[in-house]
Amino acid sequence: MTQSAKPPLRPSAREAILEAAIDVLAANPGAGLDVIVQRAGVGRATLFRHFATRTDLLRAAGLLALAELRARLGQPELVRGPIRARLEHLFKILVEAGNRAHFLLVAAELFDDPELTRASNEIEARVTPVLDEAVREGVIRGDVPGAFFRDVFESMLYGAWTSVAHQRITAADAQRWLLETFLHGFGSAGRSEAPRPAARARKAGRAAPGRGSRN
Repeated sequence: MTQSAKPPLRPSAREAILEAAIDVLAANPGAGLDVIVQRAGVGRATLFRHFATRTDLLRAAGLLALAELRARLGQPELVRGPIRARLEHLFKILVEAGNRAHFLLVAAELFDDPELTRASNEIEARVTPVLDEAVREGVIRGDVPGAFFRDVFESMLYGAWTSVAHQRITAADAQRWLLETFLHGFGSAGRSEAPRPAARARKAGRAAPGRGSRN
């Protein structure tokens, strides 16, 4: 007598609320709690039973998004192998986790929280070496000011995630076109004869997705 397969476990109310918060606020940072509870399929009373304030909810969602990104960015494919393959894997991770990465950017005010800051720094520490290695190997040009590099990188990632979220392109196409656009724009083959900025300017501000720009 065969044993019937167990039905998949449903997410807890807390998990459903956190997932809904990330999805909703990544797309619309100003969305109200009513939109989040509707997406989660719970009532407001259930939300407030788990999260006393909107800030508590945002902080918990931020920690969840950071933990998931940190785990994905710990994969060995990012630390060994040809740099082009490592870049491809990095972009694959960032596109697949696009809503997480973008949620972290739009929730930048939370980065005054020490725990979120520590986790965000760990993400930066896993992304930056891949980009720095690409510069050292001549795949990415090294004369681009770091702040501009970061802003364009984050904008490209958001554009790719938005296109996938609206089903304009597939995630696989987004990863491929994002990498090709990135390399055509910042690749060493496209280097111009413009004066090179100081090395300090190249280094300044080159941060990973997940660190929101702060003025």
